[in-house]
Amino acid sequence: MPTLLVVDDVATDRLRIAGLAVRWMQSTVLQAPDGATALLMIEQHQPDIVLTDLHMPEMDGLQLVEAIRDQYPYIPVILMTADGSEEIAAIALQKGAASYVPKRNLAQNLERTLQQVHVTARDAQIQPEIMHQIQSTKTELILYNDRQLIRSTVGLLVNFLRCMPLGDETERMRTGIALEEAMLNAYYHGNFDVNGVAGATPQTCDAIAAERSSDR
Repeated sequence: MPTLLVVDDVATDRLRIAGLAVRWMQSTVLQAPDGATALLMIEQHQPDIVLTDLHMPEMDGLQLVEAIRDQYPYIPVILMTADGSEEIAAIALQKGAASYVPKRNLAQNLERTLQQVHVTARDAQIQPEIMHQIQSTKTELILYNDRQLIRSTVGLLVNFLRCMPLGDETERMRTGIALEEAMLNAYYHGNFDVNGVAGATPQTCDAIAAERSSDR
């Protein structure tokens, strides 16, 4: 059975949320009145999911989300608040929350949200185990003329290397740097022929590449 941690400084809200949460898969539900207590309980009990209120004294819900993301990145957090808005939801997700539920919709949406978050988190934990079984792989990418895609592509490929017994992190980092340099060289000098510009800075090269890209 999953273990959930409900964090809310208002005791009546905490009990109500715990009562709703326990219905989902007959969960074990722990309760904490504030963020500091929640972090201690997470260390002791390692819950599967944390549900936290937004507005709490000393450490609010967003600060707790960030702390959990930094210390326990594998534990998903669902943020709850009485002030439901798209802006708050966007901030919560940016800070690292897995999902967001307005308190007024808890009775209708909490079980569904818990199920979605639980399945996604479980898949994320299983995926690295599967990736470590890879013996060989082939990836073919066609990148548009966008320099920003280069760094993201290098990050993707380095993550592939992390899933294979190929060197240590320093070697992977060096491989990533070398790969990025090679791709940037192809971008500037192969795609856009940025050559022979005296004293060219990266900004100058970007400007030339952007101008020539718009002509194509």
